[in-house]
Amino acid sequence: MSVALVSRHDTQPAFLSGVTVRPVREPHEFQPSDDVVLFYGPGMARELRRFADASDGRLPPAVVLAHRLDWDDVRLALDSGAASYLLENRYAYLLAEALLCTSRGASILDPAIAAEQVRVAARARAEERERVKERAKAEERARAEERAKAEERARGSLPEPVAAPDRLCQLSRRERQVMDLLVAGQGVRDVAQEMSLTDKTVRNYLSRIYTKLNVRCRSEAILYWLGHLDTKGADVRADGAPPGRALRSI
Repeated sequence: MSVALVSRHDTQPAFLSGVTVRPVREPHEFQPSDDVVLFYGPGMARELRRFADASDGRLPPAVVLAHRLDWDDVRLALDSGAASYLLENRYAYLLAEALLCTSRGASILDPAIAAEQVRVAARARAEERERVKERAKAEERARAEERAKAEERARGSLPEPVAAPDRLCQLSRRERQVMDLLVAGQGVRDVAQEMSLTDKTVRNYLSRIYTKLNVRCRSEAILYWLGHLDTKGADVRADGAPPGRALRSI
């Protein structure tokens, strides 16, 4: 196994007997034969970041061997691409094994760092669950508000629509409830659930509403209900257009 070593004054750590170590000072000095790069000493996370930025993704798998536990250094090293991070005063005797495992794609972390990573991941999952719950509550509140508005319209407690009364008076009480729910933004299935009807029954109501209001679709019925669509007059207008298409000024 060939190890590229980045350290201050080319200092080499212990426990590397039987390992080919080659000092490297700049990113361009890496060779294709390098299996892994070891950053050894204080402040090596910053060196790792410098090497990673300059190597354009061609950096060999990296191991950091630090003198002491510094969480800022740990975070910077891991963010910069370190696969393994060990503390010299604890597990330096595992260094050769860690270098070999890292060169083969594994990640070796000091137990304290691994435990912190687990805690961070657990906190992130818990926070995400809370965010999901809050979004669900907000969506449920919005749906409840929409249902309340629809119920108010169905009970007639909201202001009456301003459409021409000559055709609206032909609608039955249930048909007017259907129109109130449609104007509130509900679809056929929502109306059916709100009124305890089947989808087919709601569509039958809509068909009768279209006939009574002399309109051809749901959007025209809503416009007429709101007083913005003029369907009075003959079946064919003077300009030859079909009935139910003239918009009043809003």
